[in-house]
Amino acid sequence: RMPRTIRFHLDEHCPTALAEGLRRCGIDATTTPEAGLSGAEDTEPVAFARSQGRVIFTGAVPHQSVRAYLDAADILVSPHVPMPGGIPFFGSPTKLFEYMAMGKAIVASNLDQLAQVLQHNRTAWLVEPGNTKELTSAITLLAEDPELRERLGRAARATAVEKHSWRQNAKSVLARIWADTYTAQATPAPQGYP
Repeated sequence: RMPRTIRFHLDEHCPTALAEGLRRCGIDATTTPEAGLSGAEDTEPVAFARSQGRVIFTGAVPHQSVRAYLDAADILVSPHVPMPGGIPFFGSPTKLFEYMAMGKAIVASNLDQLAQVLQHNRTAWLVEPGNTKELTSAITLLAEDPELRERLGRAARATAVEKHSWRQNAKSVLARIWADTYTAQATPAPQGYP
């Protein structure tokens, strides 16, 4: 069962003022420098935070470190809100593909491209965009249900491998180019292309 008091660990990429602000609000927060882990391999602060049951705030993380942090998480979250003025939301789903490939449970906003990539209660748990109560409930649900996390993570990874790999993306782009170029000439596509 998930603890009702969440404790935080801020790694060295976070400003220390954030930890100080959390503490002023009565929130238990540690930092990588305070733990004597400055400059350590990425796995050490992650292991420290996990050993104490802490949520990790990373700040900006170097690209080569992202996988270690994603792997340390039980739940990956991608909350987004609609664009102002009714403009359709547009954002690259690359982060979602990375989340899916990690085989982790995902909570995401049920919004435009995100909802085209993810399926509620199959590959992710989708929530109403901007609804913090629903977002909190979804994270709590997954935190308290390891079987659901595992099922969603497995399905997300299988879908990522099947539909969203670089190979699949290249195949789709080439098929579109082929269709645009040769459809008018009624030339059949090479074997393996739609």
